Amino acid sequence: MNRLLCLYSVIWLAGCATAPTHNALSDVEGVNKNLMPPREFVARMPKTGGHTISPDGTKMIYWQRSILPIHWWRSLIPFKMNYHIKTFAIGEVQKYSDLHKARDVHWSSDSKTIIYSTSRKHNGKYHNQLIARDITTTKSNKTELVPALSQQGQLVFYKRVKGSASEFIAKLNTSDKNAKRNNPAYYRINYKTNTYVELAASDPDIYNWIIDNNGAVVGRHIKKASGFDMQWAMEGDYKTLFSCNEDWSQSSYIGADNRFIYFLSNCLSDKVAVNRVNKQSYKIDTLYEPKNVDIESVTADKQSKLLFATTDKHTTEFIVFDKRFAFLQNWHKDQLSKTVVVLNGSDNGDKFILESSDLSGRQQWLVDTPTQQITPLEERILPDKQSRVGSYQAIEIPTGNGIPVQAFLARPNFIAPDIKIPTVVYLHGGPTARSYPGYNPEISFLTNRGYAVLVVNYHGSTGYGKNYIQLPVKDFASLPNSVSAAVDWLIDSGSADPDKIALMGGSYGGYLSLLMPSLDNRFACSIAINPVTNLSNLAAHFKQKYGEEIFKDTFVNKYHGDGESSTYKDWSPINQANYRGNKILLIHAENDRRVPIEQSTEFYKKFKSTNSIKFVTLANESHGLEFWTSRLRVLRESEKFLAQCIGGAKGGFDYYSIVEPLSRIHFLLFE
Repeated sequence: MNRLLCLYSVIWLAGCATAPTHNALSDVEGVNKNLMPPREFVARMPKTGGHTISPDGTKMIYWQRSILPIHWWRSLIPFKMNYHIKTFAIGEVQKYSDLHKARDVHWSSDSKTIIYSTSRKHNGKYHNQLIARDITTTKSNKTELVPALSQQGQLVFYKRVKGSASEFIAKLNTSDKNAKRNNPAYYRINYKTNTYVELAASDPDIYNWIIDNNGAVVGRHIKKASGFDMQWAMEGDYKTLFSCNEDWSQSSYIGADNRFIYFLSNCLSDKVAVNRVNKQSYKIDTLYEPKNVDIESVTADKQSKLLFATTDKHTTEFIVFDKRFAFLQNWHKDQLSKTVVVLNGSDNGDKFILESSDLSGRQQWLVDTPTQQITPLEERILPDKQSRVGSYQAIEIPTGNGIPVQAFLARPNFIAPDIKIPTVVYLHGGPTARSYPGYNPEISFLTNRGYAVLVVNYHGSTGYGKNYIQLPVKDFASLPNSVSAAVDWLIDSGSADPDKIALMGGSYGGYLSLLMPSLDNRFACSIAINPVTNLSNLAAHFKQKYGEEIFKDTFVNKYHGDGESSTYKDWSPINQANYRGNKILLIHAENDRRVPIEQSTEFYKKFKSTNSIKFVTLANESHGLEFWTSRLRVLRESEKFLAQCIGGAKGGFDYYSIVEPLSRIHFLLFE
């Protein structure tokens, strides 16, 4: 083991010190001098992160990496992550060395204790532990909270109890005897006495419980055949405030004051909007409803006073409810990173943490409301590399059904906009998810290699209202048609070389990357990562693993039905006959439990003799690609494949390429 550690250390240092040689495989000017090693996109880690403000606004906890090989063989990253707490008034920073395993760190209401989760194995099963840590001392002072609960399922921190110095609310995601996920239960935990009281039990008829900031059950979502009813607790009973009658309806509790109950919901509209319910008349008003997009989040103080909301179409918009925060709108206009999320803040809103993101990386900011100071807390992942990656342009693409496709185009910053260049059409997974114009290592890498990337939020993506999400349910063909409409725009705009267009996506995006060439012959090649290839087999897998009830909520059932209907065959890539001559890079994780690797192996067996297809497997890897070494392999394989297919640029040998095979050696020796 010591010899292996030495070998790894040599590789790490050599990789850091050695730049790759550059071999341009395209005619585009400006690519060679801007090429960066793939490791820059997946192996470079920020030095600090996870900044979280204490409830009283006087302190901030964050992690900081140090070079010390703790469990280095798991991820092959020689870093130890220690937590630090900074006291704003005096600028003092204290280090807490015993918290290197902490994740999901939360503060107690009195700002003197942190609650965090960690994972442990008990009787052959993994459980989340909740740990209380007194931060009034740097000496190790930890208590495992209610271990009996953590053995029943996944126990997570839910929210603080306002005004309590010793209590918080935990959420327990239980599992039944067949290991199928059940509905959540909620507990009020006293971390000083290490005792708990059940607030709301798991109930198969209740979608979720609503717990207020005082730790009381104030409402619930009652399941219906389609959707749910939002009910409010009153005098020992519940009153229905409004009904959510469609699939993909959502309603989340923001807070309540003496007069109103506030919800973020799309039950009364197509888009997610801010609604309030009058406690006397139960009349519902809409405070803010965007025209084209959903509201992402609402920030409120502990008195449930609404401060501001954020929405995102292709760039974040701040909707200010409290005029104290108008300065955020002006700050945002001057930022290169237009995608912004609010991570956390003090109870009164005087201090909070923002995170901005673009193709040069993510960055966290400390906002001081009284002084209107906004201070960066860390460098970007690719500091000073903005000119060597790309920038996003928002696009709305017309379609035959009158509902525009939402997309954004990323082009290299070092290539003139009037030059036609090879283009990758990038398709997200899900499918009920979406892409944002923020940092994505694959897209950043592709722009650095001289490619334009058209990121398509195809019909069925979230963020643009219920109607947009449900289009493939009403007419599945609208989904692949929306991708073809994006290619129409790409060619008509003159920004892409029509003979050099590739597809790339993971999971459901991988499925579309394999399906689209059978429907649209304008693609030169496809990269499919952990793709679905056989809908019938995937439906059987879902039913066996999760049960019939959960299967009914999957995209397979909603898009194609629950039986062995012809639509399963018609829309499965493995059943398409015209793959002859198609160039395909197929990548699949060996331990993928969501989309089993058989989805790719069967596809490869059927088509390997009729087309140019390369099949790469990722050892000891899961659906989400947990290890950066796997992501490095994906970038390197994609780089070589696309250079041969559509003529982009390719870097030379990088010593980090040795790390991925080394990870395989580790698992053979230590797992």
